Amino acid sequence: MGNKASTSQTEVEQIKEGEQVQTTQKKSSGMCGFWGKLSKMMKIIIICAIVLLFLGIFLVILFLVILPLTTKTALDVPEVQPAVTAGKPAGFTSRRMLRNGVLESDGAGRLLSGFVDTTTVSYKMGVIKERIFQAGPLQPEERLGMVDQRMTELKNRNEEENGRKCVREDPKVWKPSEVAGGFPDGTVFPMYFSCIEKMSEQLTVLFGLKDDYAYIAEIQNYGQNGGDNPTMAVLAKSTKDGDQVEVWQINLESSTSSTWGRLSAKKADKMLEMSVGSQGANVGVGCGFRMNSKDSKLWTVAEFNSEGGNGGSYSCGTNSTSICVDASSSSFSELSDSDCSGLNSFNLGEITYSILSTGSYHNNAWKLISESGVDGLGLTDFNVYNDGL
Repeated sequence: MGNKASTSQTEVEQIKEGEQVQTTQKKSSGMCGFWGKLSKMMKIIIICAIVLLFLGIFLVILFLVILPLTTKTALDVPEVQPAVTAGKPAGFTSRRMLRNGVLESDGAGRLLSGFVDTTTVSYKMGVIKERIFQAGPLQPEERLGMVDQRMTELKNRNEEENGRKCVREDPKVWKPSEVAGGFPDGTVFPMYFSCIEKMSEQLTVLFGLKDDYAYIAEIQNYGQNGGDNPTMAVLAKSTKDGDQVEVWQINLESSTSSTWGRLSAKKADKMLEMSVGSQGANVGVGCGFRMNSKDSKLWTVAEFNSEGGNGGSYSCGTNSTSICVDASSSSFSELSDSDCSGLNSFNLGEITYSILSTGSYHNNAWKLISESGVDGLGLTDFNVYNDGL
C-alpha cells in the first residue's frame, strides 16, 4: 500500500511538471508566432528602435558623466583693473602736473617740497594723484594689474592637458572680516573660492566663481615690518563680465601702522568710488579720504593738510575739506557743489586715521594676513590636474 501511494504521488508531480513545460512552450511558441507574423519592415523598425534606445542611453551617460570628467573647464575670471582705469578721472592719468602754473612734480610722481599754496585745487588734486594713483601704499591700478597678470598665468596653465581639478569644484566661503576681527567700516565681505595656489612662500592666491560673481584674493606676508616687500591683502569681487568691481586693499607698514582702502568701480558708467585711511604719518590723505567720480567729474572729502607741506603739522581731524572738481584734465577746475549732485553722497563707509588708530586696526590687518585660515578651507591645490575618470 505504501509503495502504491508513493508511486501515485510521483506520477502526479510528473504530470504537473509536464504541464508547466507545455505552458512554457506554448508561451514561447506564442512569442515566436507573434514575431513570425510581423512583416519584414516591421521587424526592421522594432530592431532600429531598440538600437536607438540603447544609443540614446549611451549618449546621455557620455555627455552627463564621462565628458565632464575628462574635459577641462574654462577659468572664466575677468580682469579687475579695467573697471578701475575706466572710472579714474582723466586728470589723474598724466605723469606730470601743474600747481598754480608751476611744475612741482619731479616726473616720477613724487611731490616736491616748498608748496606755494596748499589750499589750491591743483595742490589738493596733486595729493590725490600722487598718494593714491602714482605712489603711496595702495596704488590700486598697479596692484590690480598685477593681480590680473597672475590670473592670466593661471588661466594659461589651466589650458594644459585636462585642466585643473579645482576649477570644476564647488566654491567654499571665506569671511575675511571675521578672521581679522572686523573691518574698519563695519562691513562683511564674504568671498568664495574653489582654488588655492601658493605662488611662493610669501604669496598665496585664491579664486573662485559663485552665481554671477568672481572672487580673487592675494595674501602676501613678509612679516610685520616688510619694508620694500609689502605685507598686504588684496580682496576683489567682480561681476563675471568685469563691469562692476569691489576691492579691499589692506597694507601693514609696521607692527603699529596699517593702511586700509576700499573701492567700487563700474566700467560702463565710468564710475569710481574710494575710501582710504591710514595710521601712518605724512601720507598725504591718510587722515581720511573719500572720493566719488563719474565721467571725470569728482567729489571728494579729505584732509589735505596731512601732507605737512609748508611746515604744516600732521594733525588729523582739524581740516576736512569737501570739493567738486572737473578732473577731465590735469589743469583741474573747481566747480560748485551743485555740479556734483548725485556724487556728493557715498555708498562706501568712512575710513579714517582716528578709526584705525582707536580700533588698533594694525592688529586686525596682521591677523588677517598671518592667520587667514584659508588652509583650513579644504581647497584643492591648483597644481592638481583634472584626471577625469
